[in-house]
Amino acid sequence: MTIWNRFQQECKDTALFFRERLLRIFLILSLIFIGVGVASYFLFLSNPDTVNNMMQELAKSFQDKGLIDEGGISFWSLLGNNLWASAVCILMGFLPFLFLPVIPLASNAAILGLSAAYSSISGMGLAIFAVGILPHGILELPALVLSISLGFYLCKEMVKQILGRADSFLKTLCNIARTFTLFVIPLMFAAALIETYVTPRLLGV
Repeated sequence: MTIWNRFQQECKDTALFFRERLLRIFLILSLIFIGVGVASYFLFLSNPDTVNNMMQELAKSFQDKGLIDEGGISFWSLLGNNLWASAVCILMGFLPFLFLPVIPLASNAAILGLSAAYSSISGMGLAIFAVGILPHGILELPALVLSISLGFYLCKEMVKQILGRADSFLKTLCNIARTFTLFVIPLMFAAALIETYVTPRLLGV
């Protein structure tokens, strides 16, 4: 089997794993993400002072992480931060019964709602918010929710392992690692490219 044929087979196996084991989790978490984001938007919309203060803290945290420098967004810092955040979402699944990946799911949805509320309050409008989010978000957000889904799946398998009902745990880890490598990393890479080099041009920054 050639390297290319092997790669194609890995992609097919990963897609099959996603359809059979992850799709339901992914769809449910996506709906929760949207719900929390919309609810956060309306909640923050009625608290403009809180929104302004939180946005200042958020911008400061981006600078502290090195995501923003004098020349704009740092591609490698952004990519590294997003991949690390995605990996942490998965690693949280090693703690059984708690389903801790719900924390980054809710927090990221709330940040999205906060940003949308800030756009409305500041007078920029949701159209500008959409231009700033959609080009890269259409790739980054599914990759994030996929990572969280992998964390939920891992947590579920950990519980089954403890209860003696699990399949091969090594196979579970291999499926998770393969999905992260073939799906999450490419999506995050493309999203970081767009956010660094395309989104600022669309916003006229």
